[in-house]
Amino acid sequence: WRIPLLTPEGWLGFVGVAPSLAGMALFWRIALSVLLFAAVVIAFRQRAIMGWRAASLAGPALLGYAYLQFRGATLGTNASYDAYKLLAVFFPGILPASLMWLRWMGSKHSPWRGVAFVLLTFVLLAHLRSVSQFFHALKSPPLRVTLALRDVRKIEAMPEVASLNMLIPDMWSRLWANAFLLRKPQYFATHTYEARRNSRLAGEWDLVGTLIHINLPGADSRRVNANYGVLRRRSPYYFQAEFGARWHVEEAVPETGERWCWSQQDPELVIDNPHPHPLRVQLTLDVQTVGPRELTAVLAEQRTPAIKLQDGRADVRVGTLELPPGRSVVTLHSPQPLVNVAGDPRPLGIGVRRIQFDVAAP
Repeated sequence: WRIPLLTPEGWLGFVGVAPSLAGMALFWRIALSVLLFAAVVIAFRQRAIMGWRAASLAGPALLGYAYLQFRGATLGTNASYDAYKLLAVFFPGILPASLMWLRWMGSKHSPWRGVAFVLLTFVLLAHLRSVSQFFHALKSPPLRVTLALRDVRKIEAMPEVASLNMLIPDMWSRLWANAFLLRKPQYFATHTYEARRNSRLAGEWDLVGTLIHINLPGADSRRVNANYGVLRRRSPYYFQAEFGARWHVEEAVPETGERWCWSQQDPELVIDNPHPHPLRVQLTLDVQTVGPRELTAVLAEQRTPAIKLQDGRADVRVGTLELPPGRSVVTLHSPQPLVNVAGDPRPLGIGVRRIQFDVAAP
């Protein structure tokens, strides 16, 4: 009967702090309170010092847990995760304190022995349910170290890449890329978990990992795979591009690392050209549409010829644009209205799996 409760994961799943049990969390917490109260009562009945020990082991940690859960719920902060960690740390004390009622099973003639059997059955069934939910949730975990992410290790074999600016927007991927490239000096634009502080971007190369691909002439850029690449910042062709307005949240299949992003009407790409001269680029899209649609890239007075897209996915050359010095915006204009798809409440424009800029040398 001890086996299901020997791990913090199993016990925490039982009390309902795991996201997979969010709908039943209140019930589990009330049940835990009842069990702990029963444990303290039976401990005091048999030996007062045992009751004080049980209360002192579990009480402060559970009070802190309840306070952090309250803060997380009322302020919308990450305090609920801190509550989980607090409970996990004090688990070795809370577990025996909340199971003192098992002493009722030691007496063959006590009427409480039947109550103990009922409570034990409840604990086992609740644990089996939580294990089942964990099992189904982990069949497709939202965060996974994919083969594409592992391949960033190839950068360590590139002697010309002396240092890196870690510009991968996703924190999970950035954290693992940092771990795979510990032999290269790294700089971070954004504070990263595990004490990777943001700093001045002094790296000679950018490590990028978005759906926007930039190919510079010569050896000034490298593609590791379809998801990651590096750009030399001192290249006379270097520039930055990022998603602007009117894009939905990026989606992915964790098992394969495949990613895509749907747009709203006329989505934008923000371009930052740090040079005093313009850059001439060829724009290519791996794009998907629902139904026929026309597409044109617009940058100030520039406009590429309209491309007719059919229903489904296609790899299309949109046209050539000249990126002026400084910041500019490229709009992917489509005159057709947004469409709705069954099962998706969002109005959809175009879906992109790759936005590629190929810079032309003079």
